[in-house]
Amino acid sequence: MEVKGTGEQVEVFKPYTIHKRIDIIVPDERVEEASRTILDHAHTGLAGDGLIAVSPVEYIIKIRTKEKIR
Repeated sequence: MEVKGTGEQVEVFKPYTIHKRIDIIVPDERVEEASRTILDHAHTGLAGDGLIAVSPVEYIIKIRTKEKIR
C-alpha cells in the first residue's frame, strides 16, 4: 500500500514523501517473532528504515462467506 508521510529527515521544499506500507496479521504468540524477522531483514541503521506498529485485531471477516473469524 502506498502511503504519504513525513519522517525525521523532512526537506524544506518537500512536505511529504511516498512510503510503502505492508500490513501483516499474525497470532499474538508470533508477534515478537514476526517483528524480529522484519528487523533482521529491514534494518540498515539509516534514516528511512521505517516503523513497525503493533496493534490488536479483534476479528476479521471473509467477504465471500461473511464468516467472522476471531
